[in-house]
Amino acid sequence: MAIYLGNLTISDLERRTGYVFSDEDRKWLESHRQDDANIKFDSNKFHIFDLPFEIFASQKISDYLLKLLMKYEEIKPSKEQLQFAVVKETEEQKERRLKKEKEEKEWQDKLNNPNSVWNVKWHMLVPVRLKSLETGSECDMLYWCFINTYTTGRNNIPEIIDGTANILLDEEGFHGRFTLYDEEIVNDADKYEEYKYVVGAGFYNERGNYVGSNHHGVVFENITFNIKDAINRYIDINGQSKEIHFDKINEYKN
Repeated sequence: MAIYLGNLTISDLERRTGYVFSDEDRKWLESHRQDDANIKFDSNKFHIFDLPFEIFASQKISDYLLKLLMKYEEIKPSKEQLQFAVVKETEEQKERRLKKEKEEKEWQDKLNNPNSVWNVKWHMLVPVRLKSLETGSECDMLYWCFINTYTTGRNNIPEIIDGTANILLDEEGFHGRFTLYDEEIVNDADKYEEYKYVVGAGFYNERGNYVGSNHHGVVFENITFNIKDAINRYIDINGQSKEIHFDKINEYKN
């Protein structure tokens, strides 16, 4: 097994070969030389070893670099024998690259397909008056909940939604429903009853700190609130309210 040592500069390369590079070629060589000997096949870099005197070049730039060096070799042959090796893509690397390219293409197809359906989860914070079932004591909290909406076409996902929601926490558990209204965006969640549930998540205190999701032993009365206000309240604390996830492709039958 060969051992490779050294990290030569472009000036070292000129000294060892006797080549005198033009300013333009030297600039290109300097910008593509890499100190690290680990050259990746898909980079645009090369490395010059001292022992043995050899260049390792990525597959991406090997043809251009070899042609550049041969230009000076024809002017005056190198004083020392310079070896040249191309770092090529392995079968494993090729398999990973093709898989990644396929995934990227599929993702772009989903983004650009006007029939793609996107699930948008909107997180909200709602002021509630929380009551202890054990002691009857009350305190003001922010209730963290969310709704799932579905929009056809990635570009049709609205910046924010508007509407009303109704939530209740009683001894039997959390209950919530919502209704959207938006004159410009037709959201699928406004068409199907099974999408119109508000989901309970937990509590924040009035300072905006998350305090937990335990509902045991506490209740709050039925509340109707504005969805846009609740979303903006969550954004103020967490910076972002909506989660966007690809759901499916709608296929229309003729």
